[in-house]
Amino acid sequence: MLKNKRCLILSAILFCGMLNGEVGIILPEHPTQPEEMAAQELSEHFELVTGKKHPVTRGDAKGKRNIYIGNHPKVAELLKEPKAFEKEEWLVQAFGGDTLVITGGTPRGVIYGACEFLENSLGILWLDEWSTFAPHADRIEWKPDLKYAGKPSFPARGVYTSKGAECALRHKFLARNRMNHFHDEKITEGEAWNRGVRNVVGSPRACHTFYNYTKDWGADREKLFSWSDGRKKHLRAVSAYGPGQVCMSNPETIRLFTEQLRNYILSDRERFGENCPPWIYVVSPNNNSAYCECESCRELLKKYGSQSGALLSFVNTLAQNMEKEFPDVKLMTTAYVSTKDTPKGIVPHKNVLIQIALLG
Repeated sequence: MLKNKRCLILSAILFCGMLNGEVGIILPEHPTQPEEMAAQELSEHFELVTGKKHPVTRGDAKGKRNIYIGNHPKVAELLKEPKAFEKEEWLVQAFGGDTLVITGGTPRGVIYGACEFLENSLGILWLDEWSTFAPHADRIEWKPDLKYAGKPSFPARGVYTSKGAECALRHKFLARNRMNHFHDEKITEGEAWNRGVRNVVGSPRACHTFYNYTKDWGADREKLFSWSDGRKKHLRAVSAYGPGQVCMSNPETIRLFTEQLRNYILSDRERFGENCPPWIYVVSPNNNSAYCECESCRELLKKYGSQSGALLSFVNTLAQNMEKEFPDVKLMTTAYVSTKDTPKGIVPHKNVLIQIALLG
């Protein structure tokens, strides 16, 4: 009996609050995690703007002015022909001054919709990890004909830094500003994960990966490491710094890299799921210039006019080996120091990306 009275009192408080200018944030009865995060971001920032709490509820609306989130049945009713959203696509649409829809794709689109509304309608700015600018207003309002729809222009967006705030604050700041690429950090939980960020770059890491592909090679594969004319031996890499590279002209090197790359992709999909797995895999040389000087590699150098051509030939072959099984995967390699010069007679395969590193 007492519990029922408390529920009635709480409902009455919520209803009266909405009549006094608050806006209801309405989730579906069984919301997804991104929908809940979108509602949380709205509620938190509405309080910063107005100084008042704005309730988040599920199912039926309790007051006159409401924002419907995600896949709420009211969204489908208002949109009439709701579309299937891409994972980063959003829609913010008003139906008069009392009803607003914020929806979008999973895992980030609906959250980006909330961010778009906070920025463009309320003037919220996330300036750095510690600072949020929130202009004061007596109540949350929007234009009766308001409509934002879109998606980010670039599929991977990130600012690399090793400085700044502690990880949680930094990740929240970057995610709110729609960054989805955290370089060499693996996102598996925390503030960015809660805001829909998933790993853009797959295993083993985001740069200098030759070592990761070769670290378990036995002595019988010594000839697959880069040959040094000056030292008259193959240089086995013992870290991502070298001292050596690999023989990129040897078919066995290509076979083993293809096998390991496939293992990385399958392992990531088992770990992160098929819905939103990493889609860029980095195949880039170790951080040194000890490229193979065997006769076959010298022929590649002569054919393409630069070390970048030999590298691109190697990565292009890997890409062609993988594209049928994993058509959504891109391979990325680096134009960096010895591989920065443009090659002749070769271009990146359609699923190969070139990362420009302006050093050297």
